[in-house]
Amino acid sequence: MHAGAYLGYYGNLGRPYGVGVGSDRSLGLGMARAVADGGSPFDHVQIRFGNLEPFWTFSVAALSGFSSERVPFVYDHMALLALTLTALGFYAGWSRRRGEEDADEARWRGVLVAAAVLGLSSMNLGAAPPAPPFWQANFVFKPNHSIAFGLVGLLSGYRARSGKWWGMGLLLGLLLWAFILDWAYLLPGLFIGALMAPARWTELKRVVSATAASAAIGAVYVAHLLRDYNPAGPGDMPLIWRDPMGEKFENPFWWSLDLGPLLLLFLVGLLAAFRNRREDGAAFGFLLTAPLVAAGYLAGLRLGFAPEPDEGYFWVRMAAAAGAGYGVWTLLRWKARGSQAAVGLVFAAMLAFSFPGRFDPTTQDRYYARSLTPLDEDLLSTAAWLRENTSVHDVLMSSEGITLSGLTGRRFLMVRPVQTRDRAEREWTERQILTSMDERAVRQAAARYGVTHVVLDGTMALKYANEDLRGLGNRPWFAPAHVNSFARILILRKP
Repeated sequence: MHAGAYLGYYGNLGRPYGVGVGSDRSLGLGMARAVADGGSPFDHVQIRFGNLEPFWTFSVAALSGFSSERVPFVYDHMALLALTLTALGFYAGWSRRRGEEDADEARWRGVLVAAAVLGLSSMNLGAAPPAPPFWQANFVFKPNHSIAFGLVGLLSGYRARSGKWWGMGLLLGLLLWAFILDWAYLLPGLFIGALMAPARWTELKRVVSATAASAAIGAVYVAHLLRDYNPAGPGDMPLIWRDPMGEKFENPFWWSLDLGPLLLLFLVGLLAAFRNRREDGAAFGFLLTAPLVAAGYLAGLRLGFAPEPDEGYFWVRMAAAAGAGYGVWTLLRWKARGSQAAVGLVFAAMLAFSFPGRFDPTTQDRYYARSLTPLDEDLLSTAAWLRENTSVHDVLMSSEGITLSGLTGRRFLMVRPVQTRDRAEREWTERQILTSMDERAVRQAAARYGVTHVVLDGTMALKYANEDLRGLGNRPWFAPAHVNSFARILILRKP
C-alpha cells in the first residue's frame, strides 16, 4: 500500500524530486553523483567540507552501478527500499516470541507495530505542526534518514541471549553509519532494557560490549565528523548544533498532545511493556526513549543547544507509533483473547486510517508542485556543458551551486557557506576571483580552494557592482566557454 501510494504520487514528476526546490535533496543527489564519478563519499559538494552521511552517499552510488546518469532514478526510488526495510525491521524485531507465547500472537504483534510505524506516525491534532508529516518528511524527502529505521526496528526488539553481543554490536555499528542520531536516541533504551532483565548485570555487560563494538566500527566516521561538525572546535559552534528551526519546536504540545489518540495508545503500550519488562525489556526501553528524547530536546532548546530538532521530533513520533501498535495488540489480547478475526479487523482499520490514504501532496508537500514541472532548458544546458567538460576534481563558483550540484555531481566553492568555519575566507576568495584586476592575486585566491571555473549566473552577478564585473570575460586569465540566459561559464586558464 505504502509503495503504491509513493509511486502513485511521485512516479511521474517532471524533474528529480526536489531539485531546484529543496537544498537537502539537491545536495544529497549531487554528492551521490560525485561518488559515482569517482569522488570520495566523505566529501561534500562544498569543497573542503565533510559529508554528514557518507554511507548513504556511497550506497546510492553503488546501487546505481556507479553511473552518475542513473543516480537520479535510484535516488528517487530509495523511498521504496526505506519503506520495505522499515516494515521488515519492525516486524522482525517485534514478532519474536517471548517465553511460551503463541507464535501467531507474536507475529500479529509484529504486524501491528510495523503498520503503526508506517501509517499512524503522521497523526497530529494541531493545525500547523512545526514539521511536515512523518511519512512525507522521512520516506519521500529524506530516505537517507529513514533507511536506518529498519535497523531501529530490529534493535528495539533485540534480545542478546547466549552471549551473542556481537550481533547487536554489528547492527548498532551499521546504524551508527546509516544515521548517527538514531544510534544516539536508541542507546539509552538498550541500557534501560538491559536493566529490566532478570540477569541485569549480564545483560548490561552485553549491551556495553555491543556499544563498544559499534563505536569501534564507527570510529572512522566519527573522526570524520569531528573535523567540520565538532561543537567544541575553534570558532563559532557549527550551525547543526544550534539549528534556527528549533524555535518552532519549543512548545511541549508538539511533542505530546499533538499526537492525539496515538498518545493514549502509546501509554497503553508503554504500560504493557513495563508490566512485561522481564521479557520485553528492550521494547520497554525503546518506548521510553520517546519521552526521554522529547524532554531532552525541550531542555536543550531553552539553552540554545539542540542538534536537528526535527529529527528528535520524528523519533518521538516513530517510538510513539510503535508503542501505539503494541498497545492495540495488548488491548486485543485482553478484550478479544487473541481472536484472529478481531486482530485482522483491527489491522484492516489501521490500514484504512493510515497516512498515505489521507495525503494530499499538493498541500502537504511544499516541493511537490514545483517538482511536477521540468527544469529550465538553459539551466539544463549549463548543467550538460559542465557534465561534459569538467570532472569531479574541478571546483566551480556559482550562486546556483546547490541546484547545479544535483544536476552535475560537481563540487563548488560555496553552497552552504553558513555551515562552514571558514565562510569569510570563502567569500573573500570569490570576491578576489571576480573583481581583482591583478592576475597574480586572482590565481593565488583560486589556488586556496582549487577553483577552476566560474559559472556567472544571475544571482551571483547581482551580488557585485556592474563596474566590478565589467569585461570579466575579456580578462586574459579567463577563457569564455559557454553562455546562455542562465549563466556564463568562464575557465581559469592555466598559467
